[in-house]
Amino acid sequence: MKRILLGLCIGTALAFPFLAYTLSPTGKTIKVSVSIKQNLLPEKSDGWPLYIYAARPNTRLPLSSYKGKVSDLPISITLDESMYLLPELTLKDAKQVVVVAKISKSTDPHKKSEQDLIGFSRIVSFDQGLNQQVSLVIDQTDKITK
Repeated sequence: MKRILLGLCIGTALAFPFLAYTLSPTGKTIKVSVSIKQNLLPEKSDGWPLYIYAARPNTRLPLSSYKGKVSDLPISITLDESMYLLPELTLKDAKQVVVVAKISKSTDPHKKSEQDLIGFSRIVSFDQGLNQQVSLVIDQTDKITK
C-alpha cells in the first residue's frame, strides 16, 4: 500500500509541470490594468457593469472580453484567445488591437447612456510578442450614444 501511495505521489509530482503548462493560456495574451479618473465616477455606480475588451483599431467588436463591476476598480486582468464572444472573432488572427474599458449604466452592453464612461489604450501590436501589457484610464464619457 505504501508503495502504491508513493508511486502516486511521484507520478503526480512529475505530471504537475505538464498539467500547469496545459492549463495556462496559450497564444496571445494582454495583461490589462484599468483605473478610473475619480471625478468622473457617478454616485451609486458600484454595481454598474464594467466591460474590458480588445478590439481591432477603429472598431468596437470584441475579440477578447471580460465583464466585472465598477466596484472592482482599479483592476488587473489578462485577456486571452479563449475569452471571445464569437468563435470567428478572436485575438488569434489580430495583428493589432486597442483595449477598451467601459462603464455602462445599463446591463445591456448594446444600450447606450449619456452616463457611460470609457477609456482606450494605445495600439497593442503582437509583432512585438504574443504576451503584451497595457494600462489605461477610464477618463471620458462615451461619445457614441446612439
